[in-house]
Amino acid sequence: MNQTWSLRIYKEGDEEKIFELVKAVQGERVPEKERWLKGWRWLHIDNPAGISRIWLAECDGKLVGQYPLILEDMKVGKESIKGAQIVDTMTHPEYRRLGIANSLGKKALRELEKEKIHLAYGFPNQQAYPLHIKSGWLDVCAFQVMIKPLNLKKFLQRYFIRNRLLLDIFTVGGNLIIKAFFRSKKVPDEDMLKIREISCFNDRISDLWNRISNDYNLIRIRDKKYLNWRYVDVPNADYIIYVAEESEDICGYVVLGCEDRDGLVFGYIYDIITPINREDIIQSLIAKAVGYFMHKGVDAIFSKMAANEVYRKSFLRNGFIPHFRFKGRFIVYNTSTKLSDAFLKNLKNWFIQLGDLPGVY
Repeated sequence: MNQTWSLRIYKEGDEEKIFELVKAVQGERVPEKERWLKGWRWLHIDNPAGISRIWLAECDGKLVGQYPLILEDMKVGKESIKGAQIVDTMTHPEYRRLGIANSLGKKALRELEKEKIHLAYGFPNQQAYPLHIKSGWLDVCAFQVMIKPLNLKKFLQRYFIRNRLLLDIFTVGGNLIIKAFFRSKKVPDEDMLKIREISCFNDRISDLWNRISNDYNLIRIRDKKYLNWRYVDVPNADYIIYVAEESEDICGYVVLGCEDRDGLVFGYIYDIITPINREDIIQSLIAKAVGYFMHKGVDAIFSKMAANEVYRKSFLRNGFIPHFRFKGRFIVYNTSTKLSDAFLKNLKNWFIQLGDLPGVY
């Protein structure tokens, strides 16, 4: 087999070959071709921040590796910059251990620096994490996962306990612990606060972003353009959006979704944001999400974030439990002389949520 390969940037039409590469790597997990192409074009071509920078390894006309970077409009400190997120890096099974992934990474990151894309971040799996750290990526933190079991018995039976007697004992004990230590606190009384469902984001959401953006140091810009692309125009997914309103102003929102997996129904809180000093609104939006998921018969609710401690406390007040078994890491690559590594490695500066991750598309 010829193992001579070369690197090049994506060109229009490569998505057909990329699909074949993804199938070779992921097998049966890949959806049918038209569905996959629709999602791929939305993510990499229709992104309002710009077309993704996708570096490819090619051998005899066959794509054998890829290193995609999604462009993002980000706010860092008080400035708006162009950033990127690394997603879906892969090497064809027949071409591994040839240095393809390392070469792709070096090339892609050098080009980011030339384009003045000031930082990149990602969420590598356990196998890829050491390779990224050796390549100069900075470790920021483990992602904080919070879980609220609504059907504890079914959840334990599916993932942990098969013995019926032990299942009953752990279910009773677990429910007692939840009631004693993780019971939802009373939602603050807010006579002026209204929470309602919307189908899309209008100019008032951009007004909210302009009012609260300085509350957050490192964050993807959440204006109308981005939010409609991410949660409204996205194919192959349905999201529920609630906004909190005071008088005529939007003062926060939450985005929800459900998924059937492993015989269970999971609810996910993909995105939630308010002014940082309005814990009452955060808690009210989380309570609204819990009520929605209970009505839908969800077995467990998940949230995943790197966010201000205020958000973590609000989830705890709504009965969520920290999930310590999750081992995913959050890493960042600095291509700017104006940003210090210490600033980027400080978790308190970041605001990242489940909706920012590529695995939900």
